[in-house]
Amino acid sequence: MTPSLMISASKLLGNIGLQPNATMTSAMTTISINGLVNNYSNLQPGTTNGNTLSARGWTVTNLNLPLYIANANTTISNVSAHYNKILPNIGNGLYDITKFTAILLQAKAFVTASLATQTMLETFYNQTFDDLGISVTNHSSAVANGLSNIFGTDAQMATLSNGIRRFGTAYNIKNLNKLGDPATFIQNLINHGFSENGQNGVYLIGGNVLSATWRTDDASTLLTFLSNIKGDTLNKIIDQTGLTPNSTITDLSQLLDLSKIFNSAELAVVPGNNFAGLANEFVNLGGEFKSFTEVADLLNNIEVPTLTYLDGLTDIISDSDYANLSASIGTGTGSLGNPTITDVMGSIAGVTHSTALTTISNCLTTALSSTEGTLLNETLANVITQCTAGTKTSTVTFSNLQTGNVVTVAGLTFTANANTTAANVATIFSNLAPSSIIANITSSTGSLTGNLTSGFSSQANVTFANVIFNSSVNVANIVVSTTGSTPLVVSTVYDIDSGFANLWSAANTFNITTALSTTATTGNSAVTTMQSQVITELNNLTLAGISLDDIPPAGVNGILSTVNNLHNYGVDNQGLNYTTLFEGCRQSNAGGDAIHAALVEGRNLLVQSQHSVMIGTKYKK
Repeated sequence: MTPSLMISASKLLGNIGLQPNATMTSAMTTISINGLVNNYSNLQPGTTNGNTLSARGWTVTNLNLPLYIANANTTISNVSAHYNKILPNIGNGLYDITKFTAILLQAKAFVTASLATQTMLETFYNQTFDDLGISVTNHSSAVANGLSNIFGTDAQMATLSNGIRRFGTAYNIKNLNKLGDPATFIQNLINHGFSENGQNGVYLIGGNVLSATWRTDDASTLLTFLSNIKGDTLNKIIDQTGLTPNSTITDLSQLLDLSKIFNSAELAVVPGNNFAGLANEFVNLGGEFKSFTEVADLLNNIEVPTLTYLDGLTDIISDSDYANLSASIGTGTGSLGNPTITDVMGSIAGVTHSTALTTISNCLTTALSSTEGTLLNETLANVITQCTAGTKTSTVTFSNLQTGNVVTVAGLTFTANANTTAANVATIFSNLAPSSIIANITSSTGSLTGNLTSGFSSQANVTFANVIFNSSVNVANIVVSTTGSTPLVVSTVYDIDSGFANLWSAANTFNITTALSTTATTGNSAVTTMQSQVITELNNLTLAGISLDDIPPAGVNGILSTVNNLHNYGVDNQGLNYTTLFEGCRQSNAGGDAIHAALVEGRNLLVQSQHSVMIGTKYKK
C-alpha cells in the first residue's frame, strides 16, 4: 500500500476527503437566492403566499414561466435530497463516508455486471447461429459448440471416441485434416524413427526404398509402396505406435483403410465411413491436441442437451429477450448505453448538475438584465407584499330603514327608532377606526351597539348610500345582515387581484419576448437534464437493489476495500467513470489530495509497468 493510499484510508475512516461537489452546491445557493427564482418560489402552491393566492383562485403555475425560473428551486431541492442520501452531512464539515462506500460497493458490482451482460447481449443479438460456428444450427448445438452437428449425439461421440483411441501415435496429430493421406502418414513414420537414410537422402523403411520424389508422388504410388511393408516391420510399427486395429493387418497400406481400424459401430458414425470423412470432421472441429487420446477424451466428455423449447427459437436472442434483459441491466452513458458508476450515484459529484446549474445561472442573469425580466421580478415581489400585507375593500350599499328595522355590519348593529334614509344610515357606519368599541350610542334616529370586527375600518367619505370598509387580505370577508329591511349590497375588491393581473401581464410579456426565447430554451433544457440525471440514477439504483434509505454502512472493511481499489479506479480500464466520481466529490483538504494522488498514481503505475520500469525505486547517485 502506497503512502497516498494509506493517507486516503486514514482520512476516509475519519469521514474526511469527500463531500458533494462544491461547484454544484455553490451554484445551487446562487440560483436559490436569485430574485426571479426566490420570488416565484415564495408564491408557489403550498406556501403561505401560494395558499393566499389560491383562496382568490390564482396560482403562479398558470403563468407558464420557463422551467429555469419556475422549476429551478424544486429541481435543486430534489437533487439535494437525492445526493444527501448518498453522502449525508454529519456536521462540522464531515460526511458519512461509510454510507457512500456501501452504495459504491454495490453500485460497482451492478455496473460491472451490466457492462459484461450488455457486451455479450449486443454481440449475440446481432448474430445468427451460423455466426457461432459452421456447424451450429440451434441452441443445443450452440451449447455443444457445434460438435453435436459434426459428430452427432452423445452416444455417437462416445462411440467415435472409442475408435479414435485406437490410433495411438500412428497418425499425425498435428495434421488432423490429412488423416488417411499417404504422404502425411509416411512422414509421421519417418518422424517416429521408422526409417533409415539411404543414398542421396532416399529413405529406407523395412528395406523398402522410397522414391526420391515421394513427397510429390500420387497417392496410389505411395499406397503401393506401403503395401510392400509387411511382416516384422509392420508389426513393429503397429506395436510401437500403440495402434489397436479392429481387423488383422497384413500390410502397412491397410492402416489407411479406416474400415480396418474401426469396428462397424465406430465406422458407422463417420461420414463416408473413411479417413477422408473423419478428416473433414476434424477440420470443422479445429483446436490443438497433443494426442489422439486428448481428442477422444474431448468427444467422450461433450454433453448435448435436449432443449425442446429453446431449439424451437429461430434467433439466438429474440427481440423480447433483448428488450427484457436490456431493461433489467439499466441505462446510462457507457459505450454500449450501459450504466456507469456516475449513472448510479453521479449526482454527488455534480455530474450533469454542475454544468446545468451554471447554464441556469447564466440564463437568470440574462433574464434579469432585460426590461421584461426586471418588470417580472418587480411584479412578483409586489404580489408577495400583497399576499402578506395587502388589503381588500368592501363597499356596503345601505337602504332606507323604517322604525324597528335592524342592520348589522362587521359586528356593529344599528336599530332604527324612526324612519331613516339610506344616506343617514351610511353616515352612522362611516369613519370608524379599527377595533372601534361602541357602547350603546343612541341618537334621534336609533341606537348603535357592538364592537367593530377586528381588522376592519371604514372610510370617512360617504358616496350616496355607500360606505367603504378596509381590511387586511387575510381577514375574513365582512359579515352583514338585516332585519325587516332590504338586504344590504356588498362588493369586495382585493388589491391582490389587481397585483396578480399586473403579474399576469408581465409574465405574458416576458414569455413572448423573442430576445429571451433562446435563453428559455437553453435554461429549460438544463433543468430537464438535471431531472433526467436523478431519474436515471434512481432507476439504476432500483435495478441494482440499492435502497438509499435502508442500506447499512460499509464499515472499516468497506472503506479499506474502496481505498485498495483507488489505483484501479484511476485507470478505469472499463470506462465506468470512477475517476469522474471521485474527482468530482473530493474535498479541498489532505483527504481530497490523497484521493487525487492515488487515482493519478494508479495511472502512472500502469504506464510504468507497461514499459518494465522498476516501481518503488529512487535515483541513486
